[in-house]
Amino acid sequence: MKHWRIGLEQIRKTRWAALLFTLAGLGWYAWQAWAAALTVRSSLDEGNYLYKGYLFATGVYQPYAPYSPWLNKMPLSFLIPGWVQAIFGAGLRTGRMYAFVISLLLVLALWLASRRLAGRWWGALSVWAMALNPMLIKTYAQALSQGLAVCLLLWACALMLGERRRWQVWLGAALLSVLTLTRENMVLAVPFLLLYVFWRWGWRMGLSTVGVTLLTLSVGHAAFWPGILRNWAKWLPSSLTPFLEAWRQPKGGTRTYIQQISFWEQMRVFFEGMRDHFLMLVGPLLGWMSVMGRGLRRCSDDRRLAVTLTAMQAVLIVAHLWASIGMDYCVYCYTGYLAFFSPVGLLLTGILLANWNWEALRPGWEALRRGTLLIGVPVLLVGVMFSQASRLPDAAIYRWLEPWLYDLRVPRVSGGRFQPGTIELWRMLVNKFSLDGDLVRVQLLPWMGAVAIGLLASGVMFLVALGLWLGLRRRLSFAALTGAVLLLMGGAFSATMFLSGGVTPYDCAGNTVAHYEAAGRDLAGRIPPGATIDWRAGGGLSPALLLYLPGVKIYPPQLNGVYSFRQGGDADALYAYGYWNEALSEQFMDEADFLIVATRPSLEIETDVFAAGFRELAPPPPLEECPRRLEVRLFAKPGKGE
Repeated sequence: MKHWRIGLEQIRKTRWAALLFTLAGLGWYAWQAWAAALTVRSSLDEGNYLYKGYLFATGVYQPYAPYSPWLNKMPLSFLIPGWVQAIFGAGLRTGRMYAFVISLLLVLALWLASRRLAGRWWGALSVWAMALNPMLIKTYAQALSQGLAVCLLLWACALMLGERRRWQVWLGAALLSVLTLTRENMVLAVPFLLLYVFWRWGWRMGLSTVGVTLLTLSVGHAAFWPGILRNWAKWLPSSLTPFLEAWRQPKGGTRTYIQQISFWEQMRVFFEGMRDHFLMLVGPLLGWMSVMGRGLRRCSDDRRLAVTLTAMQAVLIVAHLWASIGMDYCVYCYTGYLAFFSPVGLLLTGILLANWNWEALRPGWEALRRGTLLIGVPVLLVGVMFSQASRLPDAAIYRWLEPWLYDLRVPRVSGGRFQPGTIELWRMLVNKFSLDGDLVRVQLLPWMGAVAIGLLASGVMFLVALGLWLGLRRRLSFAALTGAVLLLMGGAFSATMFLSGGVTPYDCAGNTVAHYEAAGRDLAGRIPPGATIDWRAGGGLSPALLLYLPGVKIYPPQLNGVYSFRQGGDADALYAYGYWNEALSEQFMDEADFLIVATRPSLEIETDVFAAGFRELAPPPPLEECPRRLEVRLFAKPGKGE
């Protein structure tokens, strides 16, 4: 009896220790999320979710109505932040507080699911993995659809996976419908969770769950019918869905925003995704390697859970990789696309690592694990460092490597033969390939430094694993120890510039929310309700600024800037859909009372602005304190803005 009581007391202590560790991680996450919500730059996407959503929520425009703002995403991604503002007041502050709450809810869902499916300590570690990822924190701190989508997905997983009650599974199925009505790209996750229900509970439960999903999805579509077909028509092949032809974008006019990206830049962006979501993507790979040749034996449901989540994550990664890098549409969106679902990788990692096999496998399986790690780890770490090459000069280790790389001498080669003496490596590259010297020193040397740091990190990791293996007298698997060291290094360096830390394009100093409010008050004092505004966000200005100008009239196609601009085409058809072209640009400028232009300090104002009769007024207070700060300029027609 005494031993039983001691054992129970130890369990209680462990439980409280895990809970305290979780709360510490949640507190650290919340503190960073709050700071990010107040400081990060507002993006074009965030401003559109907030401003369009507010216009829809307050009845100024109706979703999918002709000449209304372009709904390039599903309606709830706009309406949910719009409804929040309709209740609590319009503005960036409301949007950021909404995003802050959503980010806490998604971490809570991740903890609940991980704790129940993998154990309390894996639940705690999943919270810390989120708290150590500055990129995800800054992404979810904005009122973007990523945070809302992954929050819905994680709550659906928490409600549907494992030992659940019927009403919980049905509620999770309803959330899957809300998820689809928020972002159509996330419909790819729905079949996997529904198939899991069939696999786990059988046909009767599976059919009822599908019924709940279809019913709620049908109700949502009916609320926005038939305009919501636009969102499906742009993805489904026209040859297979001719009945959607009336809902496709106007045929006239060609897209002007086109990215031309080299193969090496595509590779850099791919590894940037690995860098920013390191634990979320690498964790499942190592988890599967840890159970290789042995299986998942901790729980009878672990195999179903692992297969379901792995298949779902793999399909989502491939689909978004194809949509961004493969289609050359928005290559630099790839790492942001992964934020829609990457935290699910932490849930999967916990399930797999709860079955971690520390023992050596049969010779064949163990050799396969070792070979995969010996090849894969250097490729992974070199790729991750390669994606960081532009930031690398700020790292202390690179400042130590730079003189060595700069002075590194190699044999002289001419005509395929070695010549007497040596030459600096960078000078040899300049001479051999006719490269610009500054280009080699500024860009090529950091790339070489990235490769060197990646190889150095791989070597250190293998040496640490080897030392542990020898210290334990080879009683554990060398491959398992190597994987553990890689995960520990990934966790330790997640918050640094080597992984998801470091400066991002949205980093700003000061209180960005307060800056927007000050600029909004200034503009509201000069632009009266009812005035018509020509909005030229050429520099990526967030439409969130318009939230502080109640009652003004805008030209909806301009809210998306260059992304909704088309060359040529029928002006009225484009305008009705939410696009604009040159003719509409001239029309808007002629009709508008005020013109708001967002430019970088180095750009000059186009002469046609003055030709249209505008005069420049004093600019509003600065919106942000960022490394590449936007400048907002205000113009007015005669008699306006006096």
